[in-house]
Amino acid sequence: MAASGTGAGLETIKENRRFSFLRPYRADVQQGNFISGEMVSQLKPGMTPEQVRFVLGTPLLTDIFHRDQWTYAFDMRRGNGETTRGRLTLYFSDNRLERWEGGDLPGEEAYLARISGAVPGNKNKVDDVTPAPARAPSAAKESRY
Repeated sequence: MAASGTGAGLETIKENRRFSFLRPYRADVQQGNFISGEMVSQLKPGMTPEQVRFVLGTPLLTDIFHRDQWTYAFDMRRGNGETTRGRLTLYFSDNRLERWEGGDLPGEEAYLARISGAVPGNKNKVDDVTPAPARAPSAAKESRY
């Protein structure tokens, strides 16, 4: 396995598979809360938990022993064995946001490109593909049975 990270909040693990042509089809699976860099940029120290929940949504993990800590985690497993993990942990003090860790996360456009398999900045994006011209329908042959 090979691992690479783009910061404290995102990690990508590539599984080396031998004889991958003999493997069955595996669907891409996403689990957890995707938090984009744009969402993290809206966080400000001193925000209330309600304001944070409005910006980021409900946290995936809340610990009864650490009520002032919220964790947003997501995991995307591609069918080719590549796994991308992201994590954002928020810390509250006196019911106000104090700090957060793991905020170096991809933007929404980069994440959508990763899901679709397109490379960000590539000229051959899925949206840029023009459909083939429609052909006239062929006359159906009638069967006389």
